[in-house]
Parts: sequence; C-alpha cells; structure tokens
Amino acid sequence: MRYDEVVAEFAVIVAEDPKYIYEPSQAAGMCLYVHRTDAGFLEPGCIIGHWLHLTRRVPLAHLAREYEGEGVSDVLTGLIAEGLLPPPKPRDGVVVEEFLAVLQAHQDEGETWVDAFELAQEAALSAERGDADDWE
Repeated sequence: MRYDEVVAEFAVIVAEDPKYIYEPSQAAGMCLYVHRTDAGFLEPGCIIGHWLHLTRRVPLAHLAREYEGEGVSDVLTGLIAEGLLPPPKPRDGVVVEEFLAVLQAHQDEGETWVDAFELAQEAALSAERGDADDWE
C-alpha cells in the first residue's frame, strides 16, 4: 500500500460529496466505521469505514465485529495481520498512518470531508519531513 494510492482512493470518496459532515451514530453516541440502518442493514459510517469497505473491500460485518471502537492504527495493524490489507511500503508506513489518523480526527471533530482530507494531506507531508506532531 503506497501513500499516493491511499490519497487517490480517498480523493474519489471525498469528490462524491466534498461538503459532507459526518454525524456520529445516534444509537452509539460515537463515530463508527459501520452503521446499521433502520431496516437492519450494514453500511459504511465514517470516511475510514467508507474507504475500508468500498475501496479495500473489507466486509462490513467483519469490520463492525472485530474493529469497531478501535483507533485507525489498530485497525490497520489488524487488517494487515489478517491479510485483508497489504502492508504499507516501508517508506510510506508512517505517512499513511499519519494521514489516516488526522483524516479521522478532523472528520470526528465535524470538519467537512474535503477539509479533513486537505488537513490530513498537510499532516502527511509533515510526517514525511519528520515533524508529524504539528497537526493538532
């Protein structure tokens, strides 16, 4: 998994509804990777859930059962260990993780998906330069 691939995949998701603001699940009172509709069907919740399911083909039931409530770093580690995600290229690992963590954090704080995406890209560039803690 390369950083530029991950960014391109999220660019497609964000382009579908750039001004979308994620609303946490009313039932859980928190942000979730997977939501359950009123009819009982599973659907992607947050932007990370959209990416994992729609782009990386992680089954929603598995994501909800095994990883709901976990931070994105733990989710990536688990999915890589299970063989459901390819490991990041050595030089991209920290940058991908920083991008995803910042993207999720800004989305969870109520930013539009396009704003969260842009802020995450800035943070990833900082991580690449070695000053990754400057995003907050």
